[in-house]
Amino acid sequence: MIEDALAGAVSPRYQALRSRLAGHPLYDALCSITALRVFMEHHVYAVWDFMSLVKALQAQVAPSSIPWVPPDNPRLAHLVNQLVLEEESDHALADPSGHAFASHFESYCLAMSEIGADILPVTHFIHQSHSVGLVSAMQTTCVPEPAKRFMSFTFKIIRHGQPHQLAAVLAYGRESLVPQMFQSILAGLQVGSKPRPCCIAIFIGMSSWTGMNMAPSPCV
Repeated sequence: MIEDALAGAVSPRYQALRSRLAGHPLYDALCSITALRVFMEHHVYAVWDFMSLVKALQAQVAPSSIPWVPPDNPRLAHLVNQLVLEEESDHALADPSGHAFASHFESYCLAMSEIGADILPVTHFIHQSHSVGLVSAMQTTCVPEPAKRFMSFTFKIIRHGQPHQLAAVLAYGRESLVPQMFQSILAGLQVGSKPRPCCIAIFIGMSSWTGMNMAPSPCV
């Protein structure tokens, strides 16, 4: 598991912050469908900017060039390309046969729609980021302020273009933290009796990146 590989390479401060995150009061607050909607309407921006972070690292270790040249480090290229493949074109949640594919961001938006969360703000933000640029899009009032601060840090790292920084943010700030966060969310998630298969599937997927297999809450 990724946290086992990283365990001996982190500072005491990082471990302390990670412990604080594991006991964050947010998890206990997700006790209603309304609270879950608010959470996902904020967190979806982190799901979206994760892909830009991955793509930025891919551009460093497995760049696309014509004519093609072999990557400097095939092992790193394989690792990042595999991550891009899974994040950008995984099996779609809405297709149990597994014949259709979708990005994790698209699956997350599908789960949001399933519980009645509003996906229009993030959809508008992405459209604006392509039409008028990221800086202008970040000024729109539809983007929550915490999401703006989070994305500002992400894209500052991307602008620096340093492979070790990109890899560190992915490994220590996302891949080793997100599963733990969603394990905590799933452990206490009680948001009604209506079946919500897409929402549960996306949360279980995020909680199992470290190989942990968690069962869905029977009351979700």
